[in-house]
Amino acid sequence: MESWVPRIGQFHIHNNDSSWDTHNALDDGSIPMKELLRRAEDLCPNASFTLELMEDRPSMLWLEENGLI
Repeated sequence: MESWVPRIGQFHIHNNDSSWDTHNALDDGSIPMKELLRRAEDLCPNASFTLELMEDRPSMLWLEENGLI
């Protein structure tokens, strides 16, 4: 993955349960989102992040509670 780092400028993020592309809240699914977002920030500090969610408020609160925004 790290060979792609210079090419990554944007992340479109949501979580899911591995069975379907459900656009769940960031803390509702099989992706370890906190670790993923921290790693993405470390590797690609200039990238932008777009939330692709059915509802945004739960994820915004989760991001704030976890010190990610």
